[in-house]
Amino acid sequence: MNPSGKLTETIPLRIQDTPSYGNFPGEAGHVRYGEGIFVGYRGYDLKQLEVAYPFGHGLSYTTFRYGDAHAEVTDAGDIVVTVPVSNGGNRPGREIVQVYTSLPGSAIERAVRALSGFATVEIAPGDEAQVEITLHRNDLTAWDVRQGRWVLEGGDYTIEVGASSRDIRATTTVTVAGDDTSVPLTLHSSVTDVLADPVAGPPTRKAMGSFLSGDEASDAATLKAMEGFPVGRIVGFTGPEVTVESLQTLLDEANAAARPATKS
Repeated sequence: MNPSGKLTETIPLRIQDTPSYGNFPGEAGHVRYGEGIFVGYRGYDLKQLEVAYPFGHGLSYTTFRYGDAHAEVTDAGDIVVTVPVSNGGNRPGREIVQVYTSLPGSAIERAVRALSGFATVEIAPGDEAQVEITLHRNDLTAWDVRQGRWVLEGGDYTIEVGASSRDIRATTTVTVAGDDTSVPLTLHSSVTDVLADPVAGPPTRKAMGSFLSGDEASDAATLKAMEGFPVGRIVGFTGPEVTVESLQTLLDEANAAARPATKS
């Protein structure tokens, strides 16, 4: 018998290390989920904390060796991960191969690594199995608060294959085409978003020149302080030539350029 079980939680070294420490149990029937998305192993990875036993950890009466991982995107947008796993011991065993994903340089808050798929495989002594795990496109999406929907951020995803969240045996990368994450510009859009637009940016920067000093360092500090301002608020700082109506017209032109009307 070789049960080969795996932990579905992280065992910390101290209760104070747990992501929910200080928030749970709360008071008066209310709990503040201050850890956000960084629950469980994600919280320990974020803080780079040592743990007693990591998520996905397990023991076996045999040993498993992992080869190089390979990942490719299907026509449906899913990612198929393959990795050879061999049994290097003298007993049959069952291994749970885990696949974690991450997106370096992501524009949104993400875990250091997130479990995206796993597979169980039984291997006889001395044998090797080609393990295939499919990561569905929807499993890589994240909630976009601006659009109110799940979107897939494109980029070069890191694929880590391991025996636990802290025992990574193989790593590869795969390029994933993402969804259109742009949102229409409005008077509530940030100054940063408007300045970054190729149509609305130059006229907006020119209009802001009325309250910029011309000193590069000083102007950079001013723009940094205003980067989160709703662009509609700059009307009160600019000259009379910039009105809410003229600014809205500019934003409409930028939106039309970004999303050309489809001819019927």
